[in-house]
Amino acid sequence: MKKDVNLLRDARIVEVNEAEDMMVVVFEDRDADTSGRITLFMALKPALQIKAWITNPDPLTEKLATKPKIKMKKYTLPDAELDALVAYVASLKK
Repeated sequence: MKKDVNLLRDARIVEVNEAEDMMVVVFEDRDADTSGRITLFMALKPALQIKAWITNPDPLTEKLATKPKIKMKKYTLPDAELDALVAYVASLKK
């Protein structure tokens, strides 16, 4: 394997699957003389949960053992704004 691997330059996507809370992407080496494969497992759950709390909190609120005193409002945002907000919230650390 090369010391510096650039997936966009050196590989091609051969498979993409989505499971309950993760996405699996399989990359294969572009060079026919090598047989390298990389499989990436990416968790989707935090971002999906954040998006759900913003766009449709009622079903998630129903699952809570203790209901909040103030009902969370639903928000409708353009996709780009929603994605930016989700990315920001997901990046926050305690």
